[in-house]
Amino acid sequence: MKIGTTKTLRVGCVLLAIFFLFCTSVLLPQQVQAANTNTVTATVTVGSGPSGVGVTPNGAYAYVANYASGSVSVISTSTNTVTATETVVSTPPGSICTCLSGDLAVTPNGAYAYVANSGGSTVSVIDISTNAVTATVNVGSEPVTVAVTPNGEYAYVANYESGSVSVISTSTNTVTSTITVGSEPDGLAITPSGAYVYVANLGSNSVSVVSTATNTVTATVPVGSYPAGEAVTPTEHTFMLQIAATIRSR
Repeated sequence: MKIGTTKTLRVGCVLLAIFFLFCTSVLLPQQVQAANTNTVTATVTVGSGPSGVGVTPNGAYAYVANYASGSVSVISTSTNTVTATETVVSTPPGSICTCLSGDLAVTPNGAYAYVANSGGSTVSVIDISTNAVTATVNVGSEPVTVAVTPNGEYAYVANYESGSVSVISTSTNTVTSTITVGSEPDGLAITPSGAYVYVANLGSNSVSVVSTATNTVTATVPVGSYPAGEAVTPTEHTFMLQIAATIRSR
């Protein structure tokens, strides 16, 4: 996201940008934590500025999107070592990461990983069997978050600068619909049933509710200042929202 007089920048992003862009491959590598003991059991060095992670359904590999490196690191969960690194995009000099999580999603069948390239206007599709980029899909400006529907048929991409969500058909890797939402959509979550997509609009302090049946906004919910992340409970009865602290450039 370019700095402008009307742009909203997250405090977390601003304060950690230097670390994410230049130091994280050395100072802040990916950590593996045991769920039963809540202790770090391994630390894996990946690319610079790791900003999103997705695990294959069989649990064999973790895919890590490295924002500053424009790459994806593949970690074997059995050995906690990087087995492959795939370049997806080069980040323009001077750009600032607005996507600190959720910018990579693995399809439910474990066949592909969809990577939102925040420094441009594309989504890279990685074939997990070869760890190679097999398609590049043009979406809106500054895609920051991607999520795949439970049936694996579509990937929904939040485009921060465009104020829109792109819908990608995973069978053809083409955009089948573009949905206008609120200002600066910064995150999205799909319900377990796949019926709705909840989009956090950081710039308009709202959440857009998108019906996947029609790809239209069916409701807009006012929330707190600068919503940046969200999750839906398995029962779909509760929607949890992260409110990010922010500053405004003058």
